[in-house]
Amino acid sequence: MKKTRINYLILTLAIFTGSLFTTSCNKRNHAIQSIVVDVNIDKSDLVIENAKIAEIIELRDSLPIGEIRKLEYYGEKYFLLDKSSNKMLCFDKSGRSLYTINSLSSNSEEPFTIHNFFIDFNNNTLNIITQENSIFEYTIENGEFITKKDIDVNTYLISDGIMLNESSNQNIIALATLGPSHNLIITNDSHINRLLPFDQVRDFAFSEKAFASSGKGTLFTYGTDNNIYSITQDSAVPTYIIDFGNATLPPGKYENTSQLQEVFKNLEVATKIDNIFETEGFVSFSYFYFPKNSLDLSRRFVLYSKPNNISLNIKDNNYLFPIRTHSGRDTLVSITTPSSIINFSNSSAITKQIKEYINTNEITQTNHPMIIKWTISIEQPVK
Repeated sequence: MKKTRINYLILTLAIFTGSLFTTSCNKRNHAIQSIVVDVNIDKSDLVIENAKIAEIIELRDSLPIGEIRKLEYYGEKYFLLDKSSNKMLCFDKSGRSLYTINSLSSNSEEPFTIHNFFIDFNNNTLNIITQENSIFEYTIENGEFITKKDIDVNTYLISDGIMLNESSNQNIIALATLGPSHNLIITNDSHINRLLPFDQVRDFAFSEKAFASSGKGTLFTYGTDNNIYSITQDSAVPTYIIDFGNATLPPGKYENTSQLQEVFKNLEVATKIDNIFETEGFVSFSYFYFPKNSLDLSRRFVLYSKPNNISLNIKDNNYLFPIRTHSGRDTLVSITTPSSIINFSNSSAITKQIKEYINTNEITQTNHPMIIKWTISIEQPVK
């Protein structure tokens, strides 16, 4: 039974994680910032106690939402992908439902499954990535179907995408891909660049949010690679390296997933960086934590203060994570439900404020989502 559990854990890692082997361009003369994460220390309460509410927005006229893969804010609208219902939802800045997009909204006879989405800032369109590796383009204003694009990149799956803001005159799209040759493909109207070679055993893992943009550049991460890259049309250069200490997955090439079994017999492992996010002052991401020789897999989060070089490890359930996007310079945006707040045991000021909002506004639909816009100041070293 013990061996069966370890085998299951290895298979889980193979599905949800990628590779430590990476290749990038222009590494020389490029400063890499180390983000040190102590997986044994939980700073969840510290974040809750120091966070301040900027605004609470109830997403009205919506059905209960299940698995939220991604939330973006653009043009005073919130765009939300509900994987449970295979729908894209759009709300205005006050939380009023504007439109919903599903496979019936494509004007296409063929069914499709929504995998992810991104905003085209140049053309002001919403782009939905399907599991069939097509991109359906819609208007931002009212969600009207424009066209279908079949992306000829020869990959198992397009995991995520983003428009690079290098030039307003070019449509440069970065795509996170599952091989078979590379993990990152950058394409414009006439050219395709393939970066970061794909390893079949260790890179077969999709990302929920592989890209982040603060307006000054674009970040990218994948699999069990502990680097977060700055990407351009022609390069992927490590900007941050995540140091999990003794929980770092040992480097090495594996011929098959069974070779990972020995690692989990003797080590705890933190890996699979995802849900990356960046503002002028913060970087945030999620990771998977695998206890030694155990099936108790959990997803954890890190909030890193760039000016102070301080990282906060979030072990326990915390309704502010993952951080989805931002509004303004360092206003962070999260999404939760009233039931998550009501059942949360911490009695901090921010939790009381949200509970008071729920009671004052007589919110009875406890599974309907609420957007929480919040700020936090991290000024002193955290012990």
